[in-house]
Amino acid sequence: MNNKRDSIVVYRSFYEAAKALTDKEELELYRAIFEFGLEQKSVDMGPMAAAMFKLIKPQLEANHKKWQNGMRGAQATKDKWAKEGQGQGQKKAKSIPKDNQKETEDEPNANDNVNANANANVFIRLQLNDKSMFPIFDDDLVKWRDLYPSVNVEQELRNMVGWIDGNPTKRKTKTGIKKFVNGWLSKEQDQGGRRQMPGQKLGLNLLKEAAR
Repeated sequence: MNNKRDSIVVYRSFYEAAKALTDKEELELYRAIFEFGLEQKSVDMGPMAAAMFKLIKPQLEANHKKWQNGMRGAQATKDKWAKEGQGQGQKKAKSIPKDNQKETEDEPNANDNVNANANANVFIRLQLNDKSMFPIFDDDLVKWRDLYPSVNVEQELRNMVGWIDGNPTKRKTKTGIKKFVNGWLSKEQDQGGRRQMPGQKLGLNLLKEAAR
């Protein structure tokens, strides 16, 4: 499996930080962002650009870790389907992008900000009622963290994967999956979220309501 990234997420905060620099410093900062984001390499730069990059670097590191996890998960799923030898599984395995291939058209990104290589920025996938996998992107996480600040969005998405796996007859359609996610997160926000209560279990009633 090729470990080279084809794309990275560049946030508005990066752009705003670069605007405060001189042309030379701005160029140094952008070069540092792309060298580290794509190649995990550090470059020499002046003190002002270095100070700005120090604030940006943790986000680049977090995104790179998510990309690595996504690539490992995709490969594990592909290997599982190939081992089982199921016709449907083999068909889906072929649809998973290999190496530097772009995301296939039969599993489009519902997000408005589609990346050229969308698979590189997928955080998790939710299974739909037609057994296809709906991708949840890093940009979705940013939006939901702002909408539901008390909720551990990443963990709740993992909980959704488990719930969907255990309730195959209640899986959602491609047009209904975002409504399901927002409903789940909204109810968790109303309950006070999980950031302050990591040990609290999600009640049966909440699960039933979120599934409607």
